[in-house]
Amino acid sequence: MKQILNEADLNNVHNINKDKLVLVLYKSNHCFPCRIMSKALDHTEQSLKRPDLIKFNYVDIDNDEGLSDKEKIEYTPTLVAYKNGEEIGRIERSVPIKTIKNFVSECIKEHNISL
Repeated sequence: MKQILNEADLNNVHNINKDKLVLVLYKSNHCFPCRIMSKALDHTEQSLKRPDLIKFNYVDIDNDEGLSDKEKIEYTPTLVAYKNGEEIGRIERSVPIKTIKNFVSECIKEHNISL
């Protein structure tokens, strides 16, 4: 996963990855459930047949220059899915890996992302 440091980084990720699913995990290094969800996302990323079409990123909310406030992050961890720079879904708090995979699958189907 690639780290996003600020709003400019997030905008850059969106600009580079138009028409791709962009997933951003908002987490804190001091949060145990965040570490579990981060590992689950790593596992999900490694299991994809076409990982080049889904971009996995994370934001350390302790050092994000206000990005988590702008994106209305209320809980950690929070996983946000974007397409073309627009939020298309989110998961708040830690969830099982199966739920993450289902969430990614639903985002792909509902938003016509070609794999």
